Amino acid sequence: MRILMGIKDFTSARTIVSTLGPLGWPNAEIRVVHVLEAPGGLVGKMLLTASEGDYIAQYLHTQRYIGNTLCESVCKELNQLGYKADYEVLEGSPAERLHEASTAFAADLIALYLPHQSAWDAWFSARVARRLLLDANTSLLICRPEVEGAPVTHAVFASDHSPYADRCALRLLALAPRGLSAITVMTAYQRDLVSSLGPFVGQLGLDVSTWVREKLQTENSQVLSQFEAAGYACRSEVREATVHEAIEASLAENKAGLLILGAQGHGFVERLTMGSVSLHETLYSRVPLLVLRT
Repeated sequence: MRILMGIKDFTSARTIVSTLGPLGWPNAEIRVVHVLEAPGGLVGKMLLTASEGDYIAQYLHTQRYIGNTLCESVCKELNQLGYKADYEVLEGSPAERLHEASTAFAADLIALYLPHQSAWDAWFSARVARRLLLDANTSLLICRPEVEGAPVTHAVFASDHSPYADRCALRLLALAPRGLSAITVMTAYQRDLVSSLGPFVGQLGLDVSTWVREKLQTENSQVLSQFEAAGYACRSEVREATVHEAIEASLAENKAGLLILGAQGHGFVERLTMGSVSLHETLYSRVPLLVLRT
């Protein structure tokens, strides 16, 4: 199990460590990566005068020293938690460097810090997480401060039961976070979409809503059996609501501090259930988020 941990400052590092620790990743090797950004980015560097270039070089030299000190401190803490950890300090675009570093490290998981924010703030400050979610082929752990009364070890696994989502369930088992003490397998459907099935299912003499709920409970049960066989305590939920309403309600009612979902969803009852919601939840969810990729 290899985890790439992208840190910006002490706050981000502290939050990621406090999220990773309770989840209990077995035999994990962690590479801590800190990326230096030149003021003004690449365009700014191209337009600098010679004297300004010297200033930028001195600035990056100082920031590299600070970055090395930060990374050494984080690695020491990870070592004390029983993890094997090393680090590197890179320069350039954070999203590009983290993507490249995760590939070179053959990472199974990228851990990032992204606090819950307003929609406006999140759109600008979450560019790294958004870019990695769209471009990387590695699962992401989006770390946020723990919500009081909702431990990160209690999770909601939101599934649309597409083939991709089912593979993500297997991916979670492969990552094997042993610290999870409770998993709620949740799927959702909307009343207006169920109504559209009435003319077809009704011909069979079945109640449409009951048929949908039983169908989704059966799908949930198949995922539950896999999780329970691996030793996890699980329960099933089928909710009649929009996907985001269902996720928020499930997190609150189950006092869950971690949301788990796949990076996309296609097939099966895609029009009936949640589909791909990972980008929205990455930007706006109030709790830490594990986005699985297969």
